[in-house]
Amino acid sequence: MCLDKEKLVAAVENLSPPLKALINIATLRIVGRPLEQLLETTPREALKAFLQFAGPHNYQLLLRIFQQQLAKQKCYVTLEELDRFIQR
Repeated sequence: MCLDKEKLVAAVENLSPPLKALINIATLRIVGRPLEQLLETTPREALKAFLQFAGPHNYQLLLRIFQQQLAKQKCYVTLEELDRFIQR
């Protein structure tokens, strides 16, 4: 699989400011640490916090955004593969 931690971090960093702010709120509330700190160490935890905070429907929308960003980098993954990568 072409997906790795660096590509996941890049996908999060390329999000619009409002989406990043929403994920930051989720990480602060659920994990107690800001998004920037989690991106350096465990970016998956930030996205798990977003799932808990915003619910599965919004999480799926975020996965679709990541899927599109990754496809632009010639990294083609299904939503299920992306979710498994984040959840492990």
